[in-house]
Amino acid sequence: MKPKALQKGSRIGIVSPARFPREEWLVQGKAALEAAGYEVLIHAQNHLQDHQLAGSDEQRAAAIMDYFKDSSIDAILVARGGIGSYRVVPHLDFDVIRANPKVFCGFSDITTLINVIHSRTGLVTFHGPMLLSFFKDHDPDNITHFINFFSGAEPSEPIHYPTSQAFTAGAGEGRLVGGNLTLLQNLIGTKDDIDTNGAILYLEDDDGEKLSDIDRALWHFKNAGKFKKINGLIIGEFCGFREDSAGLWKHSIPDLLRELIPAHIPIATHFPCGHGKSIVPLPIGIRARLETTDKQVVLTCLQSPFA
Repeated sequence: MKPKALQKGSRIGIVSPARFPREEWLVQGKAALEAAGYEVLIHAQNHLQDHQLAGSDEQRAAAIMDYFKDSSIDAILVARGGIGSYRVVPHLDFDVIRANPKVFCGFSDITTLINVIHSRTGLVTFHGPMLLSFFKDHDPDNITHFINFFSGAEPSEPIHYPTSQAFTAGAGEGRLVGGNLTLLQNLIGTKDDIDTNGAILYLEDDDGEKLSDIDRALWHFKNAGKFKKINGLIIGEFCGFREDSAGLWKHSIPDLLRELIPAHIPIATHFPCGHGKSIVPLPIGIRARLETTDKQVVLTCLQSPFA
């Protein structure tokens, strides 16, 4: 099941399923999207605070459901991540979501929601920018990537990612699956555990992680069989390691990849799909082709993610 592509004048609803956003973030993000030609609605729930969260679990879930039910809303974009999105899952009505397919986009803590919604409804969801991605010190091209991708113009074209690097050269095809490493790890063993067999898997992680924590999470993935039958691997920037661990832990990200991933699997690193300044949308469940050479990384969606 696929949502419709967006165009100028499409209505984007903003919700906060995790931490509450600052008021100025809502203003700046709304302005950026409106300047791009969209109509933007800020749900009242964004202004709520329940300790560090943007309202109670029920209130955060209700905001998501309000916009899925509203036929005038073409896309749902989250304001920010943080923590707590997993708490709203029991309060979502997946029958309603299934009956009202539309763009749902976010990353980081929102990894839980984009994967659970896809798992339980079949709706193609999107690991991609949040409202916070369109201002501050983020790449100004993020809004351009958003417009081009969600218009339907970009996904079917081979896209060269000049900031990404080929760790292992090769080519592979499969369903795009993935998101934040920590949140995906928390889905292992649950009914919403992701299926990586035959997939192009992409992984990113939070700022300030210890390398030893990433090592533990990646070994959990390996021991759970998540790397055994993948056809390609996309790794985000994995930026901002804590200083106290970077010099003490004997492994680096390249060391871990050599230990854990079969040598024939094409691997792209430093991909703009996480907590760095740049982030591009990646659809969950759409078949894609990853090509990595010593000169470039190219990702091509072999199916449109839009109806």
